[in-house]
Amino acid sequence: MAKILHLVDSGGLYGAESVILTLSREMIRNCTFEPVIGCIVSHAGEQSDLFDRALEFDIPAVKVVIRNALLPVDLLKFLWQCRKLGVSLIHSHGYKPSVFAFLIHLISRIQVTATCHLWFLGGKRPLKQRVMTWMELFCYRFYPFVTAVSQPIKLFLLKKGVPQQRVGIIKNGIYMEDYPPKRTLAHTREEISCNGTSRDGLLPSRLSGVHKGIVLNVGRLTSQKNQKHIVLAAKLLKKRGHTPAYLIVGEGEERLSLERQIMDLGLENDVFLPGFCNDVNMLLARASVLVLPSLDEGMPISLLEAVAVGVPVIVSPVGDIPELIFHGRTGLVVAPEDADALAHGIDFILTHPEKGSEMARCARRLLKRQFSSRAMYQAYARVYEKYRKRKPNKGNN
Repeated sequence: MAKILHLVDSGGLYGAESVILTLSREMIRNCTFEPVIGCIVSHAGEQSDLFDRALEFDIPAVKVVIRNALLPVDLLKFLWQCRKLGVSLIHSHGYKPSVFAFLIHLISRIQVTATCHLWFLGGKRPLKQRVMTWMELFCYRFYPFVTAVSQPIKLFLLKKGVPQQRVGIIKNGIYMEDYPPKRTLAHTREEISCNGTSRDGLLPSRLSGVHKGIVLNVGRLTSQKNQKHIVLAAKLLKKRGHTPAYLIVGEGEERLSLERQIMDLGLENDVFLPGFCNDVNMLLARASVLVLPSLDEGMPISLLEAVAVGVPVIVSPVGDIPELIFHGRTGLVVAPEDADALAHGIDFILTHPEKGSEMARCARRLLKRQFSSRAMYQAYARVYEKYRKRKPNKGNN
C-alpha cells in the first residue's frame, strides 16, 4: 500500500487543513492509500492544532522540524524521516511545503505532487513570502502534477508557466456526515470554547440579549478575506437600527487592524473577534447568516460547512463560489468591496428568515451532488494511482 505524506505548514484548522483531514479519512476508509500528515514546526515541542486533530481522528501524524537557520540539516533529517516511514509520495500543501518537498525530491527521488489551495497576490507582502511564492511557482514547472482547487487558480498556474498537461482541478469536498442540519444541532451544547486572548473571547450563548441574530465569518484574518467590509456593514446597519452580533472567527495578521477599526467605529459591543474556535459546527448552529466578502478564494471550506449545516450565506463571486451559490436561489451574491450591498444582504436575511431557509435548503441539495468528500477522494486517487504499485522506500511500515 502506497504511503502518502501530506506536508503542510499549518497555522490552525482552516480550509486547507480541513481538506487534508477529509482526504486522509477517505484514504483510510477506502484502504487503498495510507496517509500520514506531516506538520512543519520550528521545534519538536511546538503545538500544532492539525497534528492534534489528526490524532483525534486516528490519522497517523508526525511533526517535521524545519528551521530556516538550519535548513540543509533539517531537510536531510526530514528525508531520513520519510525513509523511516516508508513514504512513497509527498503531497505538499502551500508554498513552503511545496518548495521543501521539491528539494527532497531532487536529492532522493521520492515522488511529489502538490495542491495549490490559494494565493492572495495583491497588496504588500513580506519579502520572504514573495520569494517563497516565486520559488513555489518555479518548482511547480517541474512537478509531475499540480492540483488547483478552482479554475481561476489553474489559469494563474498556466499563466506562470506551469505546463498545461501537469495541472488539473479537484474540487474541495467535505464529509456530509460531520455536518448534520442546523435543526439537529441547535440545542446539543451550551458552550463553545474559543482561544481568543483579548476581550473578545466570548461565546455566542453569552452574547447580550440586545443582539438580534448572529452574523458569522470564519477564516484567517487576512486582507484577502476582506473582513474589514463586515465591520463597515455593521456600522451601516447599526445606523439603521439593526443590532445583530458579528462574530469574525479566526486569527491572522489583520487582527490588530480590525481591532482598531472596531474601536474607531464604536462597535466594541457589536463586533467580536473570538480567535480560533474549536467547534465551528456549534457556531454554525447559532448563526443567522454566514458572510464571506472575500477578494479571492478557491472554494472556501467554511462556505461548504455552512451550506452543509443549512445556514444562509452571503458571498462575493470569486473563485469557484459561483458554482455553488446562485444569487437569490442558493444564497446572496454581492460585490466584494460593496459594504452597502453587504449590509442590505444581511438585513434581508435577518428580516426574511423563511427566504433564507429556502435558499439554504437548495444550496445543501446542490452541495451533496457536487462537493462530497468521496468525489474529492476519487479524483485524488486517480492522481495517486500511478504511485500505488511503486515499491516503498525501505523503512518501518
